[in-house]
Amino acid sequence: MSFLTTNEPNFDEEEYGKYSVADWKLYSFNYEILKDWEESKNIFFEMRQLWEDSQEFRDMSGELYTACAQVAISNDIKKVLSKYQLAVDFEITVFDPDDHEKVNYCKSVNK
Repeated sequence: MSFLTTNEPNFDEEEYGKYSVADWKLYSFNYEILKDWEESKNIFFEMRQLWEDSQEFRDMSGELYTACAQVAISNDIKKVLSKYQLAVDFEITVFDPDDHEKVNYCKSVNK
């Protein structure tokens, strides 16, 4: 999970592009929270191994991103976000980090 905020003095959208997520200050911030949680490490490595070893799992990536997008745009998430002052161009995005087209799965799910 990553966030781009207005407090990013070193992020230049013109230079990097809006979806250059790895350049964001809060890129994969949840890793820092979860890195010492042993169970999450075990699940991560098991899931990664399944993905690497199976074309079937790689083919299912779109379904996983679609499911994540459905949660990300849910009313519960919108309710939490409504507590914050969001930028005019704020958007929730879920995309495949390995897809250079950066298709936003949130725009393709039923709302």
